[in-house]
Amino acid sequence: MIGKNMRKLRETKGYTQYSLGDILNLSPSTIGMYEQGRRLPDAETLIRMCELFNVSSDYLLEITENPNPYAKSHLKENIQHRLSNLISENEMSKATVAEIAKIRKSRLDDILSGKSPNINELMLLAECLWESTDYLLCMTDQRKSHQETRHASC
Repeated sequence: MIGKNMRKLRETKGYTQYSLGDILNLSPSTIGMYEQGRRLPDAETLIRMCELFNVSSDYLLEITENPNPYAKSHLKENIQHRLSNLISENEMSKATVAEIAKIRKSRLDDILSGKSPNINELMLLAECLWESTDYLLCMTDQRKSHQETRHASC
């Protein structure tokens, strides 16, 4: 999910697993596990990697083949605010979002009250709400066109 693009970006920049780990304050074995798909970074680490490599989180997570980052966000929002607004805009209940995204409603409540989603939850919520992971992570204010990205199952 993240390994192929992460390794390619690391090697393109000339970093070893050790040097990248040093920059990100992670162990080289953690970098290796990310690249092997045995572990996923948390949201904060994902954001730092995207900034370091100057790519979108959608690219790093292999959701898109376009590495170009979206325009940077200048708003002071957080993921909880963005999720709440998207749920409301899409006229969906939290129960519906949880069901479609295949996460427990209690976990969605936790995320909406300030706990960070893990990367899998982030990807599922982005797909369900027809937005990029970059938008949910408040890395950009650029919205996807709902008509172009609406998932068939949603």
